Order: sequence, then structure tokens, then C-alpha cells
Amino acid sequence: MAQEKWYKPVNIGCYSLNFVPEKEIGTDELYNYLSEIPGNFYSEQFERELNQAMSEWKNDSIGLPPIDLENDPYYNSNPDRKLEYMVAGFSDNKVNLHIYFEFGSSRWHHYLALLANLILPRSEKTDSLLNMKYYDELYKTTFMGLSHGSSLKDVKNSLGTGYSEYIGQNLQLQNIYFKKYNIEICLQDRIVKYIKKGKPGWMDSDNVIKRY
Repeated sequence: MAQEKWYKPVNIGCYSLNFVPEKEIGTDELYNYLSEIPGNFYSEQFERELNQAMSEWKNDSIGLPPIDLENDPYYNSNPDRKLEYMVAGFSDNKVNLHIYFEFGSSRWHHYLALLANLILPRSEKTDSLLNMKYYDELYKTTFMGLSHGSSLKDVKNSLGTGYSEYIGQNLQLQNIYFKKYNIEICLQDRIVKYIKKGKPGWMDSDNVIKRY
């Protein structure tokens, strides 16, 4: 039996300070679960744990230095405890939903306090609630054998190297455009995230170089 394919949306610069195990719930349970989060998680102990995690923060896998809270001129603590959510992953049958608040930020890096790590079944109600049509259309697009999860090497082997690339501050993210095929490809850590038909708006910026 083939393994179910999971799609992981772009998540540049988002780092969880804590670990929360996955919990499977039904879509009808979601609202009640969210209403219980403040009482379950907002405590002085939780804040102390987050502060400790923030002071010791490292991410050696992508070369980020430890955050020096006292000397980093770009770091901002976020006093707002507004709940937010992101679709962290999805398949044809399930959605992985993260509930969090932003603890602090430094430039494009966002440090998150993860409150819930939920697995929801895909259904008409779930898809409508989370706008899953957008994710399906963006991340499931294929082109000439390329799809979500293909490597940059696969892209070059299939389409060649005649493309334009947007040069941004974050080296993890690559946005490239093949004029020949009128195709934009977004990669994170040299792995394809999505393929999109049409000329992207960034092609009109000054931060574009051509690769041959």
C-alpha cells in the first residue's frame, strides 16, 4: 500500500520554542478545544519555560547563531498573546494544524509558542474552515514530472538552467521563474514547495538575476 503523501507549506523563519505532541480531534471538537487553550497553557510556569527556551535558542541545522536577547538590536518581544494558526502540513485525508502565539521576533525570524499540534480529518467542513482549496491548488500542482518534494537538481534536469531568480535576504528560500514555460517554482532548502503558472510580480523588481 502506497504511503500517503504529505505536503508541507512554506514556513521560512518560523521556529517553535517548545514541543507539543500531535493530537487527533474531529472538526466539530475544534472550537471547544480552542476555547480551553488559554486556561491550559497560559501560566507563569509556561512563560518561564518559554523565556528559558528563548535565552538558549539555537538552530545549528541552518546556521543561525544563538539569539543574544540583550545585544540583538533587531529582537522584539511580543507582549500580544493573540492566538494564531497555521496549516503545518496536509494530505488528501488529513490536516496538521498548529495553534500558537508569537513570543518574539528578530528580522524575518519568528519564535513561536506552540499551544496545540492538531490532526484533523479532511472534510467539506474542515476544508471550508481552513481554506484548503488554496493549499490544494498551490501545493499539488505538477509540471513535467516535478512536484512538491522534488529537488533543485530535479528541476534543472527537467527544465534546464535558463531561469530568473529573485535574490532575497533569506538564503533558505528560492523563487525562480522559467520564461520558456511561464512557470514559477518556489523552493525551501533546495526542495520544491510549489509550482505556479504565470509570471510572478517579483520579476519586475531590481533583485532579479538570470541563471544560464
